[in-house]
Amino acid sequence: MLLMGYEYTGMTPFKTIYLHGLVFDDTGRKMSKSWGNVVNPLDVIGEYSTDALRLTCSIGSTPGNNMNFSIKNVEMNSVFLNKLWNVTRFVHTNIGEITDDYGTLRIKIEKNWTTFLPHEQWILSRLKDTIDSVTQGMEKYTFSDAGTLLQNFTRDEFADFFIEEYKLTKDTTENGRDVLAFTVLSLLKLWHPYIPFVTEELYGRITEGKGLMESEWATLSITRNKKIEADTLVLFEAIRTIRNIRATKGVKPGDTIDIALLAPKKSRDILEENKTIFL
Repeated sequence: MLLMGYEYTGMTPFKTIYLHGLVFDDTGRKMSKSWGNVVNPLDVIGEYSTDALRLTCSIGSTPGNNMNFSIKNVEMNSVFLNKLWNVTRFVHTNIGEITDDYGTLRIKIEKNWTTFLPHEQWILSRLKDTIDSVTQGMEKYTFSDAGTLLQNFTRDEFADFFIEEYKLTKDTTENGRDVLAFTVLSLLKLWHPYIPFVTEELYGRITEGKGLMESEWATLSITRNKKIEADTLVLFEAIRTIRNIRATKGVKPGDTIDIALLAPKKSRDILEENKTIFL
């Protein structure tokens, strides 16, 4: 597999040949024409896209070990790509094209981020950890672990949590646009070695046609706020619980309901401070 990305200290693209072990079928048997379990990659690409197949092979195995190939994993990664597409489209719809230079945005955020709203500080602190972890993974060739971490951050923290909070505060926040723009640009940069086609397309759409391949790698020079990360976990779990209850009880997404939260004082203070997101 060919992973394409960046030299982390500059803007020069690099190419890496990523070798994995034997590819077995989803039951652990070696693929063989006589057994009829061979998967034609061109057929998979035709149905699910090149990026979905690349992502499945790059984060679905441990370096040096054999891997079991499952179409279900390709399907799940195709769904994830669709989620990334929709999230980026949401950003573009809400803030328009990002004309600010990435470096300019980064410097502005680094200087003032401790004055931002709590959930904005939280996503930047988590983004800092994600950038550092993925960069380290690239340098050590632990692509699978780095990709899994990046997928969890993109789906669970940025898309399912921060985006929802942004919807509730976008009319009152002073820095939400910059945080949203910087985070989505950083994510597209981090994802580019794994899924180059969709990220290149998305990056061009939201930056007035700028190219991603030769842009700088994602960086963020701030000190993580581990307290706000821990505090936000309280909100994260509360929201997750409420969503699960709504789903279990069949409450429609657009319906509002009354809720009562029982929590110890420390957690109650955190919930009270962020009660806007529950209204």
